[in-house]
Amino acid sequence: MTLVERFIDFSDWPASRKTALAAVGAGITHLFGVAVALLLRPAALDLSVFVGVVLSGLILLVAIGTVSLVVYLRGHEGQWTAYVLVNFYAAFIVLFVVAMGGMTSPFMAFPLFLPLLIVVWYDPRTGLVNAAAYLVLLVVAGALIVTGAIPFAPAMNVRTFDDLRTTEWFLFVLLVLGSTAAILYLMGFLMAAAARLQRLRLASAHARLELAHGLIRRYVPEQVADAVLSDAPEAIERHERRKLTIFFSDLVGFTDLSDELEPEDLASVLNDYFTEMSAIARKHGGTVDDLIGDAILVFFGAPEFTDDRDQALRAVRMAVEMQAAMGPLNERLAAAGIPETLSVRMGVNTGVATVGNFGSAERTKYTALGKQVNIAARIQSQCEPGKVLLGHPTWLLVRDEIACIDKGELQLKGLHKPMPAYEVQA
Repeated sequence: MTLVERFIDFSDWPASRKTALAAVGAGITHLFGVAVALLLRPAALDLSVFVGVVLSGLILLVAIGTVSLVVYLRGHEGQWTAYVLVNFYAAFIVLFVVAMGGMTSPFMAFPLFLPLLIVVWYDPRTGLVNAAAYLVLLVVAGALIVTGAIPFAPAMNVRTFDDLRTTEWFLFVLLVLGSTAAILYLMGFLMAAAARLQRLRLASAHARLELAHGLIRRYVPEQVADAVLSDAPEAIERHERRKLTIFFSDLVGFTDLSDELEPEDLASVLNDYFTEMSAIARKHGGTVDDLIGDAILVFFGAPEFTDDRDQALRAVRMAVEMQAAMGPLNERLAAAGIPETLSVRMGVNTGVATVGNFGSAERTKYTALGKQVNIAARIQSQCEPGKVLLGHPTWLLVRDEIACIDKGELQLKGLHKPMPAYEVQA
């Protein structure tokens, strides 16, 4: 795992764990500051006061870090530990700045550095709390210095800039402030790199989701795929009684075609046929419910519903376009060396059916069930090849826009009396 990936994982840590780690890191910087002061021993610095101030901050960090660790080990988020740390540490930094010379000290940079570091470490809100604490405490400290209530720069042996022109003092300031700046810059670079990596991951996840969405659409109706991937997939889980317009088609002589063609040629013919028909169904908003052998079942009205007339018109217009597409499809098949000419019977019926998911707990299918679906199949079986035959309920819905020929009454299995049927005029 790269450093950037570790940083992304770190950003999800509980606040109490971050606080415990921050206390350890800040404690190390305190020890580093003491070590640098003892090593360089700048004449401008009163070591006893400086070390006392820094060690008091270390004691504060040990206390907050210990409490935060206990909170984390008990499994709590402990956001309050972050606020305790940033507020108490703000007070310590202001104390340190005052001890080093108030507003004239280069260590005044700490109140500028640390809120940015806290934003990266925790979140913008915690950084804002820290910045507000600095602002209030610095104003109070400045007022106390001006009024003489507290001494000016008690940790300094000198009070003029000329006296500070020493190599030891320059190195001391450079090392203490430079280490803080280096940490801040590292965190900033990590944050920028993490944001970029997360954008790349999000783009990759989006691409995989689009691919998965496309694959799902190949196995289930487009409308069902959209419902599954939406915020309300329960819309297709429940069973509903809906008034549907149901389309059923069947290739004429498919059994003979299966005997005459090689399996590879037969697969190619069916794939071309289903691809063409499914595209037309999608264009008209139909739910392609099933591809059964050479048959196609499409219904209008679920899972998306408009109104009965609109659904019937779209179903009939879809059927007419499908029949019109058979000519070009047969020409393409002939050009590919397949001499057989395909012909299709189509039946359309309108009526109430039950729609929803049917199946087992492990595998379900969104489909329509009921007598009206069977009637559509039986109307299709009595249709002439190359024609579209409508049941009486469908004809009533489309007769003012679709020209039809009265084909008399059909005696259909499952119906007690004959049903009038109408053939669509091309």
